[in-house]
Amino acid sequence: LDETAVASANEGDWDRERRGQGLGDAPPYCSYEGWSETLLFDATGIYYGECSDSGGSNGALCLCRVSPAPGECRVPTDIANFLGCSPGHLPSGGSCTPRCASGTFPSVASLSCIGGVLDPPTFTCGSAASTSDYSLNMGETWPQVCGYHITSLADCSAAAAALGLPETAAVEDGLSDSDTEPPFCYRRAATNELLFNIDGSNRGDCSEDTVCLCGASVPSG
Repeated sequence: LDETAVASANEGDWDRERRGQGLGDAPPYCSYEGWSETLLFDATGIYYGECSDSGGSNGALCLCRVSPAPGECRVPTDIANFLGCSPGHLPSGGSCTPRCASGTFPSVASLSCIGGVLDPPTFTCGSAASTSDYSLNMGETWPQVCGYHITSLADCSAAAAALGLPETAAVEDGLSDSDTEPPFCYRRAATNELLFNIDGSNRGDCSEDTVCLCGASVPSG
């Protein structure tokens, strides 16, 4: 790297703050921003943008390990309709939520890394067969979270339409790591807003005020 690069470990939401881009526009963890000659670090690992030429106006050159870190799990990339997991490389004890292509759902709610072993070791992204693949969770029973998340903005809108909700155009909630709002697709009852938490990092429960839209079951196939 250029000797003038600023070796700064700007942790947290550095990507939104510096570039105003979405989570899909920047790579996770360690990257070099060419236009500002700055070495940056996303400590959360929740970004899922691709590495690119560092010389461009929005380029980000990734700095990578040549082998997994001790105890780290590598998420498989050869699964049909699988778009990735945030973060893509899991430290021992870490977990992530699989993201599937529009119209498909993950067969597991999350992936975990235990001492370098991925649990479960495999999963699928199956296509939704009917409107019965959607359900509402208002927090009446435990757990007060979706068993299977709706992980794309388009599918959030489709689920709302199938369930007959008054608002069917989902918009991003602009939140990250909120402890009051639920992850992914939900409806704010007081304002009739259909919202989508793009990185799935929110930690709030489903409730009558924040109604979660969920995949009702694992689709066949």
